Amino acid sequence: MAEEIILGGILLDPKILAKISHKLKPEAFYFSAHKLIYKSILQAYTEQNSINLLSVLTTLKYGEVVNDIGGVEKLFSLMNKSYENLYFNEYLNLIIEKYIRRLIIKHGAKLISLGYSTTSLNSIFSIIEENIYRVIPQYNSKDYLSTSQLLLTSISDIGQQVIGNKISGRSSGFSSLDAITQGFQASDLIIIAGRPSMGKTAFAINIAYNIAKNESRPIIVFSLEMSKVQLIYRVLSLASNIPATRLKSGRITLDDWDKLLGTVSKVAQLPIYLDDSPNLSVSAIKAKAKKFVKQELKTGAIIIDYLQLISSDSLEESRTRELSVITRSLKSLAKELNLPIIVLSQLSRNVDNRTNKRPLLSDLRESGCIAGDSIIQLANNKIDFPSPIYQLSRDQHFIVKTIDRTRFNIVDSLQYQFYNHGNKYIYLLNINNKKRINLTANHRLFTVDGWIRLDHITKGYLVGTLVADQQSSLLPTLIHFNKIEFIKFENKSQVYDLAITLHKNFIANEIVIHNSIEQDADLVCMLYRDEYYHPQSEDANRIEVIVAKHRNGPVGNLKLWFNTNIMSFENDTNSEAM
Repeated sequence: MAEEIILGGILLDPKILAKISHKLKPEAFYFSAHKLIYKSILQAYTEQNSINLLSVLTTLKYGEVVNDIGGVEKLFSLMNKSYENLYFNEYLNLIIEKYIRRLIIKHGAKLISLGYSTTSLNSIFSIIEENIYRVIPQYNSKDYLSTSQLLLTSISDIGQQVIGNKISGRSSGFSSLDAITQGFQASDLIIIAGRPSMGKTAFAINIAYNIAKNESRPIIVFSLEMSKVQLIYRVLSLASNIPATRLKSGRITLDDWDKLLGTVSKVAQLPIYLDDSPNLSVSAIKAKAKKFVKQELKTGAIIIDYLQLISSDSLEESRTRELSVITRSLKSLAKELNLPIIVLSQLSRNVDNRTNKRPLLSDLRESGCIAGDSIIQLANNKIDFPSPIYQLSRDQHFIVKTIDRTRFNIVDSLQYQFYNHGNKYIYLLNINNKKRINLTANHRLFTVDGWIRLDHITKGYLVGTLVADQQSSLLPTLIHFNKIEFIKFENKSQVYDLAITLHKNFIANEIVIHNSIEQDADLVCMLYRDEYYHPQSEDANRIEVIVAKHRNGPVGNLKLWFNTNIMSFENDTNSEAM
């Protein structure tokens, strides 16, 4: 009865949908007919921006499910159901509560069967955590604060920073980096990336040392590559200014002994904790991190070395997908613990194959791309015009037409990066013999089931495209889902990609495609040593830190002095953030 009252209420008063659609999902309905009707209501609103008996019936007929819901009579029956607005929320909450209880029963049965299986405990714990993570958001749908509450906290933070002339996050110990980032912020996922021999681990150890020494905050380092002994030698070398190679070999002088003995007591007081457990999974890291934070209440940060060595808890179709799941999980952990989590990451070998070896954000992982002749809808200077993607520029930022998925309308977003990914194999996607695009297999498209990679889509799949607004001569402003006619392999071609602010998608050949290089990270810093590639470089003994992504602030480049003997970094007073 509750489901019928809700559906009847929406059909009689369509304004209700805007108030409940964010928390009432189609799967919350128990009866399949009601689920189909609610899906059709959402689709009618998405495609036609209106809800009435005719629009819903048309949508049901298009999907060939009118008979499945009981015919037109079923819709009339729902509209004849009487309901009181006074109790509408109670009916809504009842549907959601029953849905959550069904989820608990479903996942509980799955966990019971796992208890009798031979599945490893780590995998079982990971599945338990994943199932809980899926259920809890359905229940906690209103974790909000008023602007007055948020402003009170913000003003207090600003006042403390003004009085103490402090940055808002954990200081890296490098003023030029802190000037860009304002420190490593609580709940942020920070990626420090680079090719081998760029100094990633040394840089992370320097950051850990600086936070522990200058702020007396505990730091835990999960090292999946180096042992605890190797790391402690680096910390001793950093603190004593004695090269680690000499410490390991015992080639130290009497003066070195004096410095070392004085250093040992100081290092022993530093709240740096090292964990070199091999083959750690993301669930194991989360469990260890939570335990550590509970014991060390003023934890400064969590450092993980490095991303590609973290074991996956789930069987994904590709390692790229596994890494995406891992980074998303680590971002979730950062928010839960309200701490910065710093993760080191390798970059792809594409860097070494280029003339300019400076890394790009797209080197962080494999990105999907589209062919150079793909037409991008631009909107510069209030004039809408199409342009092939290959004619865009890395040095110029354009306003690009994107889709706001919360309202399903077309909006303008800023294109802040342009990438030429070289020659890659592409496929031709043909939709209704009218719209087509060439793109790589791993590029994602907007479908009825969300963002899905091309190589996971088959003929007949419904993909989001633009349709003309009958009341306007301007660009199309409506989204419609059309069937794929065919997908076929083409050849190798120059391919490109864009990075888009806010909505993370753009429109190419009137097809909605994803900004494929979006990362879960809030901050991405890339390390580059010109001296490694060019021994006669003017930047000898210096490292360039490229802040390639900063979700909450500016990006930029800076340089630090790098002492390769003791693996230490220092501020370069001659180099300001660029």
